[in-house]
Amino acid sequence: MKVFISWSGERSKAVANALHDWIPYVINAVQPWMSEVDIDKGARWYIELANQLEDAQVGIICLTPDNLNAPYILFEAGALSKKLEKTYVCTYLFGVGPEDITGPLEHFQHTKADKNDTRKLIYTINKALQEQALKEELLKTAFEKWWPDLEEKLDNVPDVQMPPGKPIGNPNQGKPGILIDLSHNQLKWPQTKAGSIFELMKPERKLVSLIHPSGDMIWDIQELKDDNQFSSEDLVNWKGMIFGITKAEERISHRINQNVCNAIVRWVHQGGHLLLLGYELGDKHHKANLNQLAQKFGLWFNSDIVGPEDWNNPKFKPYLQDIQFNAEAGTSNIITDIDPNRHRILNEVRKLTFRKTCTLNAEAGTSNIITVGNNRVCKWPTAIYNEEGWTDSGMQIFDIITQASWVPVVAEAPRSLTRKGSVIAIGTWDFFGNDECFKNADNYRFVNNLLGWLAGELD
Repeated sequence: MKVFISWSGERSKAVANALHDWIPYVINAVQPWMSEVDIDKGARWYIELANQLEDAQVGIICLTPDNLNAPYILFEAGALSKKLEKTYVCTYLFGVGPEDITGPLEHFQHTKADKNDTRKLIYTINKALQEQALKEELLKTAFEKWWPDLEEKLDNVPDVQMPPGKPIGNPNQGKPGILIDLSHNQLKWPQTKAGSIFELMKPERKLVSLIHPSGDMIWDIQELKDDNQFSSEDLVNWKGMIFGITKAEERISHRINQNVCNAIVRWVHQGGHLLLLGYELGDKHHKANLNQLAQKFGLWFNSDIVGPEDWNNPKFKPYLQDIQFNAEAGTSNIITDIDPNRHRILNEVRKLTFRKTCTLNAEAGTSNIITVGNNRVCKWPTAIYNEEGWTDSGMQIFDIITQASWVPVVAEAPRSLTRKGSVIAIGTWDFFGNDECFKNADNYRFVNNLLGWLAGELD
């Protein structure tokens, strides 16, 4: 049986080659075919390609971040789709997720380049063999035996070469650095005397982790002012990065583009520490796409808002309310989740105050650092989405959910998704300032701990 493997670009070719060589070891009756490998010298390329497309019973389209709109991929996908009734066709996603696939390719069944999805792909190929199909127990044994070989080849697929962008600038020699995304104008919205964590670079903050006893700055903190001019090569010079949810009014011009997203993912995999900061009501309300980056690490900012434990007014959202997280039991005798054993960013932290906070949805393996605890989670059941998928402000009436103590507001991504690096998500960037609520809590200690983590000192 013929299996047609489609590719375009060097990374896609490496993935296709790996599948081409590996599949017959698992199912001997299968004959994979891919151009360049199986076209004889002197053969008329187009005729041979057309013949192979016609004979194929299974089609695998190898997609990577750099070939999602490649004409050659779209041509072969279109040819395979014409045989859809008698052909199994799927995409094989390497370095991209199903949410990244648009246009004609989104209609195919998607297979991620991991063990579980590859197993499903092999079972689909075996099913297409009909009377020649292997018995399930034999197929399972063969797959388990040969999977490590494919996994090793996929791990060695070369990294995508991103187009050069405007240099961001390197930190001073010998200094740990933080790159802070200010392209979304977080400092201007809203204008409060408390400010936000994005004001870390102000000397008057005098944070312990930033200032040497001599008065010199230990860290180099720079602003990323245009995330569309992003040089991925420069990221290796930074130990930490802070990215926050966009301002609604900025709309699409300041959303994270795919190249930036891919570059940051690779940087984290190489050892970078990434802090992601959400905001109340999440992406959909603020016309943002921070979740496009967060979901790469198994995290998601929800479209809700956390209110204090005594909040009982469904007519208004608890926008400016102080949300307390304590190490001691609250009025409802439920211990809120500040436990230093959960993460070192909670060292010497007994009480925190957040505002304008959303909760997180997290994949299995995520470490919940702080949860809702005694507080309430308010959701907006009457939200109306426009044709672009965004919610408008309008009349916001909230249901109050009281049983949500286990839901995280601060979480660390699974290590298997971050590899050598680390990612922490917090449901707000409004936990740092001069207001009385912050002075009476351990927020400054919390921020100092975050800085140590961003520098890789708390791993």
